[in-house]
Amino acid sequence: MPDLLTHIIFGNRMYKDIKNHKMFNLGLMGPDPFFYVVKDKNYKNAGDKLHNVKYMDFLKELNKISPDYAMGYFLHMFLDEQFHPKIFEVAGSGRKHKKFEVLMDAVYVRKYLNKSFKKLDILSLFPNKLDVDFIVTYDELLMDFYEINSSFKVAHENFIKVIKLLYNHYSLKSIIVYLLALVTFGKINYTNIYYFKEPNESILNKCGFDKLWEKAEKEFIKINERGIF
Repeated sequence: MPDLLTHIIFGNRMYKDIKNHKMFNLGLMGPDPFFYVVKDKNYKNAGDKLHNVKYMDFLKELNKISPDYAMGYFLHMFLDEQFHPKIFEVAGSGRKHKKFEVLMDAVYVRKYLNKSFKKLDILSLFPNKLDVDFIVTYDELLMDFYEINSSFKVAHENFIKVIKLLYNHYSLKSIIVYLLALVTFGKINYTNIYYFKEPNESILNKCGFDKLWEKAEKEFIKINERGIF
């Protein structure tokens, strides 16, 4: 699936009628925050399940309490459906898959925001805390629709912690990561998460992602014109 900044960029380009941008951006993460709870496998299972089930009835209920979040979530699932098969075709799975997703983030931040991804304040894009009513309703809907007993509050809190850990002082951490990989002969290797040198857009275009992006934009415009919720 595309990584978080690709979702942020595509979603904010495609949909403008937003009242709460931070909730919209959190919605653009779709079920991914569940993957950030690494100490409890039930959360990974929840994330996997939510990526592979019908979601429109679930989102229609969420739309009643947070239209911005629901629309963001829809856009996450939409872009995954458009991009994921191609990413698997090009990068397979595992470390190579993750590195390619991070490459996509870097390319699209430069292309559409005209910034280096290393200088973005990513943490500021998301709500630090969630409304209690939203959390209670969310967890009830997870149980009602999917029999998932994992807490979205826990998923969100872990998501924020990991974002802070990974992206604060990105340039310094990227240097440390590459030095660690070098001096340990690859035994400690997180270079699939960090880019020391900013990649070129041609890497994606050679794989056809420029055309895929254009196709996704046109397709979403048609869907949105018909009405989503």
